[in-house]
Amino acid sequence: MITLHNLQFEPFIDQAEIKSRIAEMGHSLSNKYIGKEPVFVIVMKGAFMFAADLLQQFHGNCTLHFTKVQSYVGTKAGEITQFSGLPEGLEGKDVVIIEDIIDSGNTVAFLLEQLKHVPLNSLFTIALLQKDIPRNTFQSADLIGFIIPDKFVVGYGLDYNELGRNLPAIYQAIT
Repeated sequence: MITLHNLQFEPFIDQAEIKSRIAEMGHSLSNKYIGKEPVFVIVMKGAFMFAADLLQQFHGNCTLHFTKVQSYVGTKAGEITQFSGLPEGLEGKDVVIIEDIIDSGNTVAFLLEQLKHVPLNSLFTIALLQKDIPRNTFQSADLIGFIIPDKFVVGYGLDYNELGRNLPAIYQAIT
């Protein structure tokens, strides 16, 4: 068990299970984009660890772009409060959005809205985690590492008020 700020967390998904699933996801992406050069758009800060490990498993040429979209306050997902933008020149490209967690779906829905008028070759979404909850906006990533219950989680890039990102596994809040 660990404590971050005022909350306690217990182990939920261990490091070995995460690494194994990411290897499978990387293999799938490599097969999907044979002969193509996708642009991976990594949603910061949460997806940095996942993206780094996933892209090491991707066998092909690609480019990377980092964007910051902030919507969490404490333990709750809310409205978009910060956005650092998307790269120019995405027209005709295969764009892959890498997200740490799909909770409300607001972040990915926001990014899809930003890309709506860009004539892409293809658009694909990936999330390490997706909560098994109803959503009003974006429904589901195209490729999901783990579907989880509606629990607040930290670790492996995910944080609670900036703490816990460096944990090598995923922990769930004890309620």
